Amino acid sequence: MTTPIKSQIPDWADAALSRDLSVLRSRGEGQDMEYKVNFPENTRDLGKEIAAFASSNGGMILIGVSDDGDLVGLPGCWNSKGRDDAMQRLEGISRATVKPAIIPEARFAVEADAVVLVLSVPKGSQPLYYSNNTPYIRHLTTSRPAEPHEVIEKVKDYLEQSNASQVDAASKAKSELYTELARILAEVLIFVDEADQRQVNPWLDQWRWSFESSASQLRHLAASQVAVEEAVDTQMKELADQLDHFANMPLFIGSGSDIRAANKQIGELASNLMAERIDPIPMTAALGAVRELIKSTARKLAGLASRADDMANTRHKDLQSEGATLGHTIAQISYYNIDELQDGLKAKLRKIGRMLHLTETMRVHADGGMSVREIVERVRSCSSEMENIASGLAQ
Repeated sequence: MTTPIKSQIPDWADAALSRDLSVLRSRGEGQDMEYKVNFPENTRDLGKEIAAFASSNGGMILIGVSDDGDLVGLPGCWNSKGRDDAMQRLEGISRATVKPAIIPEARFAVEADAVVLVLSVPKGSQPLYYSNNTPYIRHLTTSRPAEPHEVIEKVKDYLEQSNASQVDAASKAKSELYTELARILAEVLIFVDEADQRQVNPWLDQWRWSFESSASQLRHLAASQVAVEEAVDTQMKELADQLDHFANMPLFIGSGSDIRAANKQIGELASNLMAERIDPIPMTAALGAVRELIKSTARKLAGLASRADDMANTRHKDLQSEGATLGHTIAQISYYNIDELQDGLKAKLRKIGRMLHLTETMRVHADGGMSVREIVERVRSCSSEMENIASGLAQ
């Protein structure tokens, strides 16, 4: 066998680890470092080190380094058969000796003419790891059997953390459910409140399409486990059925009264669901984000108002579209309990949001620019009101 020169690092060795090996040897054994002069003949000897690190904080095992950090090396690992044998023994120890099974990351490093096997043992996900049916923990430079009280303490901590994680996951799922439900309900109520202005096309078709989309979203949400656990799935499906009915009602001359009646029923269902399930949820944590959204929307609206005259000449449709989009955002905000930010804020935003959102329904006639001027003035008026609201919001 040809002995490699010191500057040569074989392809099968980890180059970065090889460069750091002298530093790792100089650290000395400790809570996360163990040295082994050679590959232990007794599988239990290496198994207890792996189990101890997995039970504690994770760590590294350098095989081919003496207890005082001197470089010894594993001569048999210069050839592929020797390395394969070492890896097979390691896999056998990790799977058969250590329970629950845990596989360390194994890499070879080369320093001078010596090969060292470096095992990186992760901290396991279980409270304790056993070698030959004995639980081990790492204590400073020693891997030792865990005392009975230590076993109890570790299992107790594990169960507490596990329960906390389950609670956190459940809370997150519940929060996501109600956040999405609130968004859908606000969308429904926006169109419910704009019924008088949307009973002709293309706004009637848009209204029906919006309700159909909301019905689909509600059904999807109602099928979730958290919706069933919260016992809100039945109400959501009832509202979805009414939305679907509205979206697919046959239209004919004189059907206006049927449309209004169906819309009123939807409004009552959505309002009741909002009052029962959304309004009781404290908004305190979200009020800061709502405040910033109001202010940023006010700035955007002010920018649109400053461009309104130029857009009125040839781009009045863009002016209507941008105004309606901002109005939709403002209207969405108005369906949440936000009066803590400012007295009467919900009602103020509801009025502005509705006026802006409905700019898309305003007809432009050949009237010498008067109808376009009405759009411009509406955008400017709403912008002025939003600026007053934004400037009055507490920091």
